[in-house]
Amino acid sequence: MIEAQGFTASPGHPDLGRPGSGLDVVDVRRIEAVCAPLRALRTEGLLAGLFDGLDEAAALVDLVARYCVLDHAALLIAVDDFEAALAALPALGVRPSALVPSVIVKARLAERYAVRAELLDVRLTHAALRSDAGADRTLEIFMLRRTPGLPAGLIEQERVFELERHFAMRLPDPNPIIIEGLRWVLRTRAEFHWDGGGYNPHDRPAAGGTSVLYFLRLAPDGKGGVCRERLEIKFFGDFSAIADTHLAPCADGARSWEVPPGAPHAWSTRPRGV
Repeated sequence: MIEAQGFTASPGHPDLGRPGSGLDVVDVRRIEAVCAPLRALRTEGLLAGLFDGLDEAAALVDLVARYCVLDHAALLIAVDDFEAALAALPALGVRPSALVPSVIVKARLAERYAVRAELLDVRLTHAALRSDAGADRTLEIFMLRRTPGLPAGLIEQERVFELERHFAMRLPDPNPIIIEGLRWVLRTRAEFHWDGGGYNPHDRPAAGGTSVLYFLRLAPDGKGGVCRERLEIKFFGDFSAIADTHLAPCADGARSWEVPPGAPHAWSTRPRGV
């Protein structure tokens, strides 16, 4: 890494991370860390990593891949200025879309930190990139604007534990029967907990908005720690009647953001095998 004037720049992007560049160096590194596996992944490879160690893992991969395709990876970053952050993203090899208001992640943050949602300014962009195989991939970036009223420690905790980072599959032809089937298969056969979801009318409004379901699995990482595997299933249209019921606590009653003891040294949001 390159040290200069009190900050550490990314060697591939020396101008990013400097004051006024739109992105700070911590988020530049985090974006790069998500883009690298996203470019190399295929649908079956992502699912194989998520289902590694499960009985009938191969059958689960085949079943989910029959209905879903790899769509995007996502993370939450903190910015001072939305437009400056958006303008900085092409230097990282991604082409961002126009920002739209976040509904679902904004509500999750509000609940997580016991703050009124209207006090949080969260927007999202779908940033396009090309995979190693030439396929289209998307990096979904949620941008939280820094304001004096943010709860203390919010940005630091979100970065350390990557509570909104996930990979997402898209269901191209959604219908309630398939959606409910995937929910129950992932919960009863793949050991995922229902981890909330919702409907955002601002995200792809021409397609009827976007509905999402989040899934969470806590699994040993083989190093004495915990691997926190998050998966999103997304589909276009208003399926809020299903998404609003998509919540079940983990086996010990904890919610997805309640971090196990010792987690800062033994906590991962990257699927095993990825």
